[in-house]
Amino acid sequence: MNVVSGNCAGTFSGFLAQLAWMETAEKNPEVNLSLHTRNKTHYPGSSYSNYRWFSSVDCNNIDEVVGENLLYDFFEPNEYMTKEYPEEFTYFETYPADIKDQFSNYPEDTLKYDGRGSKKEQYTDTEFFNNTRVALNRQWNKFTFTDRMKKLIAEEEKLIEGKKVMTLMLRHSEHYAGATKGYRLGGPAVIENAIRCVKERIDDYDAVLLTTLIQPFVDQFRDIFGDKLITTNRDRFPIDIDWKGGRYSQEPMTDVEYDTEYQNAFLDVALTSKTDLVIGSSSNMFLASMCMNPKLNYEMFVIADGC
Repeated sequence: MNVVSGNCAGTFSGFLAQLAWMETAEKNPEVNLSLHTRNKTHYPGSSYSNYRWFSSVDCNNIDEVVGENLLYDFFEPNEYMTKEYPEEFTYFETYPADIKDQFSNYPEDTLKYDGRGSKKEQYTDTEFFNNTRVALNRQWNKFTFTDRMKKLIAEEEKLIEGKKVMTLMLRHSEHYAGATKGYRLGGPAVIENAIRCVKERIDDYDAVLLTTLIQPFVDQFRDIFGDKLITTNRDRFPIDIDWKGGRYSQEPMTDVEYDTEYQNAFLDVALTSKTDLVIGSSSNMFLASMCMNPKLNYEMFVIADGC
């Protein structure tokens, strides 16, 4: 079974799917796996989308689909990264759980909730969550950042060096749909609850790292926590919206913009994984930080339905 695991739209929705494919391939030797990542936002209305799969022989632009592989911009080559593909393969933009009946040994013990970070059950079922973290960490350790990424990560780690730091990962508030009573699509109560959680714990920490792309969230936290707030140097959105290629606008990104999006997402998650506690909710970046560091303590500030 020749498989190319492509990326879903968001950085870590795609990367966690690829880790899940690696875990599945490890348990199923008949799976010949390759990983591929590209700027999907370039191709609205194309013949492929999130959570679909198709045969290479049925795609009239398969060379375009598996063209430049952005993984090489961030990682040294490993056994799953290739620039040459089998003559025929199935291209997946989804998780192996969606076709788990096709495997002789699907890893139910580690991917009970399929590896998606958006499923709230994944976090509340602590026994299986720990199994998932350890398994995906084992797959994550098969990657090595390029020297360029190592330098960027080392520079940002200076922000937390010598400090006991908690991290709050705060997405666009509508990402937490249904999480708070009275707000079908997130809303101010999400932010209020996040602030409350930090206030209750901040006395036990030297600083709080806020991981967000929303500048008003940074400003609000700065007003409350002052010098205890740590933020990275990022371009952020002036209002509470999703990422440029995200769920509502579907606005195409240039290759440079997508490359920067991918880089900054990995920098945020890598830095978070080096802190002492992460507070978040159902999201792929939240899960990824705990898979990079399976000993990282975590808490939930909301548990969202349908995210």
